[in-house]
Amino acid sequence: MFLSVIVPCYNVEKEILQRCILSVLNQEYMNYEILLIDDGSEETFRSEIRDIARLDERIKVITQSNLGVSAARNEGIKHSKGKYLTFVDADDVLVPYFFSEAVHLCEKENVDFLIGGNTLLDNEEFNEVKQKRIPINYRIISDIEKESFKCNSVGELKYFGNMKGYYGRGPWTRLIKKEIAENILFNTELKMGEDIVWNLQLLDKCKKIMLVERIWYLYYVNSNSANHKYNPKMLYNIKKELPCIREQINLESEPMRSAFSIHILDELKKIYDCYIGNIQCDLSKKEKKIIKKKLYSEKPWIFAGNKENRKYMSNRNKMKSILYQYRIYFGIIHIKQICELYKRKGK
Repeated sequence: MFLSVIVPCYNVEKEILQRCILSVLNQEYMNYEILLIDDGSEETFRSEIRDIARLDERIKVITQSNLGVSAARNEGIKHSKGKYLTFVDADDVLVPYFFSEAVHLCEKENVDFLIGGNTLLDNEEFNEVKQKRIPINYRIISDIEKESFKCNSVGELKYFGNMKGYYGRGPWTRLIKKEIAENILFNTELKMGEDIVWNLQLLDKCKKIMLVERIWYLYYVNSNSANHKYNPKMLYNIKKELPCIREQINLESEPMRSAFSIHILDELKKIYDCYIGNIQCDLSKKEKKIIKKKLYSEKPWIFAGNKENRKYMSNRNKMKSILYQYRIYFGIIHIKQICELYKRKGK
């Protein structure tokens, strides 16, 4: 079975991209193509992408203007030739038996959509050699479990095993039939949350979905990503994202109401980190105060503080919701950040 591996790239350091691509080339399974989608990188980085493409004839470079990661993934889908597709971010790393195990399961069960597990790249508890000796635990999910997994795709992540494995919200560690993927493209209008919307659409569209309790993907937390630095469009992007997610979910479901509340709480923290608690933000104290007031009093944010939505939350997230309801959520975030700062200085 032929597999297409789609890797969007934008101004990625050569060492990081090479680490990623080598983890693909070191796969036990060999029948695949790698589509490097250059999303308008600067010339220096573009030259490095071409250098890396020379490592193997299976690597193809497709260049586009800087249209964003969603457009890059869609371009990869358009040019792919595999029966199944998978997506890899340019700074992440694959476990060497990902393709061999995942392709075997896809062929064995003829699934539409296979979902495997991630862990953080610096997770010292993960041992790929030890994991390979453990029999693979997988199942075809029922419609009831599909609804439960949708909640995990929106709210709290679903963890498994004893090596900190989890099912992520992104497109990673998935194998999708091309005939389905080419009809469910990433929303290029969204700059945040597009992965969640895409996953929810696939969960609705696909009839046969497999969950695999296996860590195949090592995720790199980039402190320089859009979610970790000042972005003047952050609030606009999140306000645009939330209705799109809401369109894909059933808020008559109590578990989903809890999940969506958790998601809003997470987005509120991103907004705080970007604007209110960010010294790089050039807004005045008065402007920050106005934003803070609106976040505590207007839709869609107030959904997060509704006590009726807490039934299926963890105790930790219930507490966040209560803190938000009483308008001290941002104050607690601020105190926590100060404590972490002093702790780092103490070291």
